Amino acid sequence: MRRISYINGISGVTPGGVATLKMPLARRFHALKLFTSVTETVAGNSTASEDPEDVIDYVKLIVNGVVIRDLTPAQFIKIAQANFGGTAVSNHIPIFFSDPTRATVIGEEATSWDMASQEMFVIEIKLKAGTTAPRVEVLASYDFGRNLADGKPFLNIVKQHAITVNAPQGEYDIVNLPTQLPIQRIHIEPSTGTVTLVEVKADGEDVFEATKAQNDAIHVDYGIDSPFGFSVIFDYEQQITSPLKVTRELNVRPTFSAANNATLLLERISRGYA
Repeated sequence: MRRISYINGISGVTPGGVATLKMPLARRFHALKLFTSVTETVAGNSTASEDPEDVIDYVKLIVNGVVIRDLTPAQFIKIAQANFGGTAVSNHIPIFFSDPTRATVIGEEATSWDMASQEMFVIEIKLKAGTTAPRVEVLASYDFGRNLADGKPFLNIVKQHAITVNAPQGEYDIVNLPTQLPIQRIHIEPSTGTVTLVEVKADGEDVFEATKAQNDAIHVDYGIDSPFGFSVIFDYEQQITSPLKVTRELNVRPTFSAANNATLLLERISRGYA
């Protein structure tokens, strides 16, 4: 049975500070929800807010000293919205390890974070400066099971990181994305303008090409409604066995309507926390 309870012991919850929470081990985590509140003062008037974007700059999930996920509240929320048909989330940060949208129960739990035999799992939360009385609560979904295949433990975790590039108007070749791990998804968020077309070539072969409208038409069949500027989702059928695997080289070529600082949010599959 999955248990749901608060994880206590968070320290450093101060305006502009970096709060940390040492997570318990010897359990398997399926999801986290970060709830926040803060008092904002505008023109002398104080109001309370539960919007995490008013409280937090970024959240890092660190295992054995390695940053596994490093995103802003908005990026975590958009990933959840893409998976759940665009359903809006405004009062917490949803972080999924086991993916509820996978087609089978086994498929969902295959990406859970099994902490058995790990040395450390820490959540690092950078709080916004200039706030009053910030509060952060972490609610976890977990059990004490293991991920087993033929009786042997395995890990199949999803890493999430953001990369920013200075992109001109028109086509732009991005050739320096990390390729060591299989890539599930590449979410592209331009700082201004739109992304009208994306082409992806891996190891000399065309593996993706579609306009924004065409890409959205494919996603809607699988209940995906991404709020990002453009989401290249290689596992759109929600099977963890179908990421993009790159042996030698990767070229992602978006077409931008305007010059901008574009953020590319990568979701990649890893067999461990290294």
